[in-house]
Amino acid sequence: MSTLYIVATPIGNLGDISQRALDIFKSVDFVIAEDTRQSGKLLAAFEIKKPYMSLHAHTRPRELASVLKRLNGGESAALVTDAGTPGIADPGGLLVKAIEDSGEEIDVVPIPGASAVVTALSVAGMKANQFTFMGYVPHKKGRNKFFDGIDGFDHTVVFFETPHRIEKTLIALAGLTNKKRRIVICRELTKMHETIYRTTVAEVLESVPKESFRGEFVICIES
Repeated sequence: MSTLYIVATPIGNLGDISQRALDIFKSVDFVIAEDTRQSGKLLAAFEIKKPYMSLHAHTRPRELASVLKRLNGGESAALVTDAGTPGIADPGGLLVKAIEDSGEEIDVVPIPGASAVVTALSVAGMKANQFTFMGYVPHKKGRNKFFDGIDGFDHTVVFFETPHRIEKTLIALAGLTNKKRRIVICRELTKMHETIYRTTVAEVLESVPKESFRGEFVICIES
């Protein structure tokens, strides 16, 4: 039976790669990547060479079909995202769903590892027996609804933000109703400039200096 491995990769620090993930990379016939350049750097760091196929948000049905054809032909593959666990706020789920819909006998095997969501929650000091992950903040349409929704949750909320929009997001967070709600903002997790800001809705704008508006952010908000 052909096998598709869903392989989690480091979110920054290469030392977080698992031995099992490396073994899978060495054993598969090819790698399916959201960004082949990014994944190429990862495999090159461990002196692993494999052919690539691309899978991203704009992948066309015929391109997806070509991946399925190779898997149906008996080859095995590793699916990776730019960082972290495939299928979490990225297009990895498209391929898994396509395999399910095809009815073909292709085994799908998870290879667990890093996740920015879980990494942030582990240091947030917030209740995580129940939480809502909201992905990335919408660029334009839906932003107001997104933040209005946060006000309505009675449990921890986690979401991602990019450096280009972090300032606008901090301004929106400052407008939440409950000014005492705790906020933990994780910047560049596991990387050289990792910084964790612990603040409240009332003080969020003063807590993150503008010179830090670079890198990727994971934001946790307590109920």
